[in-house]
Amino acid sequence: MIYTAFQLPNGVVADAPGNNATYTSPGGHSYDVRNPNFSPLYSVRFKEQGSNGIANGQMDIFEYTLPAQANPNYIHVVSRTGSSGYHEAYLNVFNCTVGTQTFGDLRGEDRQNASISLENNELHVFPNPTSGIMFADLSPWADEQVQIRAFNAQGQVVLNYTVKGLEMEQIEFPENLTNGLYFLEFSSANGEKQVKRMVLKR
Repeated sequence: MIYTAFQLPNGVVADAPGNNATYTSPGGHSYDVRNPNFSPLYSVRFKEQGSNGIANGQMDIFEYTLPAQANPNYIHVVSRTGSSGYHEAYLNVFNCTVGTQTFGDLRGEDRQNASISLENNELHVFPNPTSGIMFADLSPWADEQVQIRAFNAQGQVVLNYTVKGLEMEQIEFPENLTNGLYFLEFSSANGEKQVKRMVLKR
């Protein structure tokens, strides 16, 4: 790997590591940091200092800190490997706990619970998969205003509206959406947020 870049919210600079700093990973590799970086996307970039980066199935951990007001839903990651190879991924960060604890700090049982936390929300959405119409049980938030947003796997908003005073909401997905995985985000007026994974299959 030559470098990897993690998308930053527009106009946001990571609190750490600083620009032109050296980041030493838990794997012992040293990286030059560009924060912010502007190519191939607005990001914080970690570039391998040595001539040979991680390869052949090796892994590494990259850590950076966003300001408290930053609240991304997805992080676009681009890694350059070899002379011209690029790999991209979109990481969803729904329900990520704010703090300094890392995934490696969690006990085995907690890691398993963290990996399935999206499935344990109080709100219920059905049917799933759906042919385009779903129902959301909003009874836990029946007296509150609730924002409903849907994201595709690339993090783009495909549905966004607000309801209030409902116990059950019928959600209709636009006809032009392609089949696949989507994320339904429910945000209450008091700041509570819950997310459901759903599959569109027409």
